[in-house]
Amino acid sequence: MAVVVSVIVPAHNEERKITRAIESIRLQQTSFEVEIIVVNDESTDNTKAIVDTLATEHDNIIVVHHDNVCGKCYSVSSPISMGHFSARFLELAGAC
Repeated sequence: MAVVVSVIVPAHNEERKITRAIESIRLQQTSFEVEIIVVNDESTDNTKAIVDTLATEHDNIIVVHHDNVCGKCYSVSSPISMGHFSARFLELAGAC
């Protein structure tokens, strides 16, 4: 089945909330394919390790890591401009 919706989740130092946020999206019952794109905005806590682990466990999770803190606006737009999504529709979700 082709991916229909890409959900972008910007994250900066969200180790306490990111798993719950991603699982909330991942466990939604839908009749279409969903991919989750997590944009780690150079977190200094364990966010990077957590999202990398989730991506290895679930095929529909893609992680983009920024080398510098770029802010939420760029974190939302960077997967679009870099072509990291494959869906017809985009949705924005937050870990906070």
